[in-house]
Amino acid sequence: MNESGLTLSKTAQKLLQLLILLPFVHNYVGVEEQCLRIGLIDNLDEDWVGTVQNHVFSKSKATTLRLAGKDLMDDLSDYNVSGSLLGLGQFILLEILCEMTLPQDARQFLAVCKKIYQLLEHPRYWKIIQSKFQITPIFVIKKESQGKQQGIKFIHSNKNDYCTIAIVPVIKDGIVRFEIVLENSGSRSLGIADASCSFSAGKGPSYHGYVKKTVRYYYNGDLEHITNGTIGNRSYEDGQRISAIVDMTSNPRKVVFYVDDIEQPNFVIGIPSEIRFWAFTRIGSSSFTVTKFERLVQFIQQEVVGSKALQWGKSWK
Repeated sequence: MNESGLTLSKTAQKLLQLLILLPFVHNYVGVEEQCLRIGLIDNLDEDWVGTVQNHVFSKSKATTLRLAGKDLMDDLSDYNVSGSLLGLGQFILLEILCEMTLPQDARQFLAVCKKIYQLLEHPRYWKIIQSKFQITPIFVIKKESQGKQQGIKFIHSNKNDYCTIAIVPVIKDGIVRFEIVLENSGSRSLGIADASCSFSAGKGPSYHGYVKKTVRYYYNGDLEHITNGTIGNRSYEDGQRISAIVDMTSNPRKVVFYVDDIEQPNFVIGIPSEIRFWAFTRIGSSSFTVTKFERLVQFIQQEVVGSKALQWGKSWK
């Protein structure tokens, strides 16, 4: 985490460190003083600082930087750098943007970096932006007898059997919306589970080993966790869009449910730091399609009339 609030991957942190150091290659300015002035990061490796301060750079051609015993680059031109921080080209800017995992971070980077405007027509730019929001769902199918995945759709086997399908990846940061549409489902539900929860084939989400590790939103409107039958949310049917939004940035973390984009009053706070979404069907040849699995830049809960926050890990009245 840097002073601007960005949560960056290790690769992105190194790239930003490199950006800060590049002007010193040409201007011979003290590293520590400039880092404090620029204020981009607060965890610059001390070995990098010491090495750069004691290094003699050539102005006549691109220089190999050997920092902390490693070649960061063989030639500045390989990174599309034409001289200093102001000379950074498209490739390295796109690489930094690509390494940011959260859309909030990408938005902040786009807002403060004017050179991004030059990238709008680059073929990689919009693909990278889209990748910050869209998540590809992978269904955790324990046995072939449960059913199969066809793209973003899960199809139950032709035999009636409890089938709880967890969705990968695990969600541990940001704000994420998960939406499904069920077909021919009969008994059905969706919800979230602690990431440590592993659903066995032939078991429903309320199986005794899963009760304390799941929040379950049933088709009749009941919301369950340790306590069963908490009423207040709307019932739903096949063909309707059922969704859950988890906000891992709020304090406490929470999950809010929706039916056809209508917020439901009962929501859950204090959810685990790492969760998976899941969906449950029981009837043979039933199915569900993931219609949305995406990161959101922001989330404003409406807190509709009758809203009630229910605490994860506790019995509900």
